[in-house]
Amino acid sequence: METKPRPAQNKGTLPPVLVVNATHDLATPLAGARRMAREFPKGRLAVLDGVDHWLYRKCQSPLPARAIDTYLRTLKTPPAGTVYHP
Repeated sequence: METKPRPAQNKGTLPPVLVVNATHDLATPLAGARRMAREFPKGRLAVLDGVDHWLYRKCQSPLPARAIDTYLRTLKTPPAGTVYHP
């Protein structure tokens, strides 16, 4: 008998999810990041206003990495609508 894969089911509430993207990232367009953040009940999008892809340690601004570090330590996300300027 063949079984069909089923999506993973979460028990309990999901933690907040942080999505970080640049406005002009040619590898991962901002529209996709917006859609991804909307897919999670507590999804939050933070945006770097610039052309960049490596937003963690090789970014033109230290602010996205700080937000990511804070999120990883505490699960706190930046305020809705956060835009970082280089």
